[in-house]
Amino acid sequence: MRPPGARSSHHTDPGGLLGGLVCGWGWPVVGTELMRGIDRGLSRLARRGERSVPRGLLGRDLGREEVIVNRVLKSTKLPLRVLLRGFGLLCLSHVFTGINTAMPIEQAVADANSAGFQRPVRRPSCDDRRRGSEMAVRVAAVIADLDGTIVRSDFSISPATVEALATLRAGGVRFVVATARTPQGLAYLGVPADRTDIAVCCSGSIGWSMQHQAAIWMEMVPEHAVRRVVDIAESEGAGAASFDGVYWRMTAEYARLSPTQPHGTTRILVTADELADAPCCTMALRNAANDLKHIAELVASEADTGALSHVGRSTVLDVTRQGVDKGTGTVRALAELGLEPHTAVSFGDMPNDIALFRATGRSYSVGAVHPDVVNAADEVVDDVEHDGFAQKISALSAAGWETG
Repeated sequence: MRPPGARSSHHTDPGGLLGGLVCGWGWPVVGTELMRGIDRGLSRLARRGERSVPRGLLGRDLGREEVIVNRVLKSTKLPLRVLLRGFGLLCLSHVFTGINTAMPIEQAVADANSAGFQRPVRRPSCDDRRRGSEMAVRVAAVIADLDGTIVRSDFSISPATVEALATLRAGGVRFVVATARTPQGLAYLGVPADRTDIAVCCSGSIGWSMQHQAAIWMEMVPEHAVRRVVDIAESEGAGAASFDGVYWRMTAEYARLSPTQPHGTTRILVTADELADAPCCTMALRNAANDLKHIAELVASEADTGALSHVGRSTVLDVTRQGVDKGTGTVRALAELGLEPHTAVSFGDMPNDIALFRATGRSYSVGAVHPDVVNAADEVVDDVEHDGFAQKISALSAAGWETG
């Protein structure tokens, strides 16, 4: 999705490119020459009988250390022009790379999306979560699903949960939402923008800045995969829908099965062929029997996409680009905040939250809705109707933001 006012033309940052080249030239000059010089200096001192050099450098002869280091530096005979040249190049690199650092987020996102840029994202593994669960976690961030975790069945957020979000803010703990909903759906639910740092939307496909109300990233589903997913839905008698960042397009069958959702976005009724031709970042499938397991297997094996676990109490199958889920989105969001995944704790209630659990230092199942979620979590708290999330946040705050 291109934010309003963003440029659509491709943009190359000449400053960053030149800065990178200069920096790449400067460091080898200084590093290589300095190491060669020190090696020459040590060799000269060794020939002079300075056998205490190794002891001094290892700190065993502290009384002579300063003298020995000075002798090494004097013996390197490192040309001054080399140091000056390397230092000058490094300074220039900072000048050039700083030219476009003030680019508006809307322009940066538009340029990145139009160029097909994707930031490399380390895929979270089970080891990430296990490493955190074996020891106390100093909580720097909280990641939470929405529906069934902090949003109740009537689509409201309890006063206790609102207070918990205020507690996070007061404690300096960052808060990230990880949801299958769209950015527009956040506004519909009344998710507090002033207490949410980043929203991982559409099951990881979109990173949304709550402060700027603009996309940080957007992962599009490949065109051939979109068509194959639509073909699978049609052959299995299921309804299909897709979201492009602004609009939900859906077949008549999907609209029939979902007359009031998704929330907060414009719904457009289209034919299957029109849906297959429309670009999108996420898709959703529903069928009348609510049995999506077979369809999920077909999507995962044939469509080159990541078929996520069922959401909405097992009535909807979300489909994203291959390798994109709540876990990868969470890692990406934490990187934007300058945080490591093991410093975060996560809350969820459905199977598509298991990827989220694997990416964080400790995980909590809100209620015992699904056995797979309970087994994957480190701890089970009360369900959303009994403010399990809020209670755990209060307990973490009382413990100085350290898990047990």
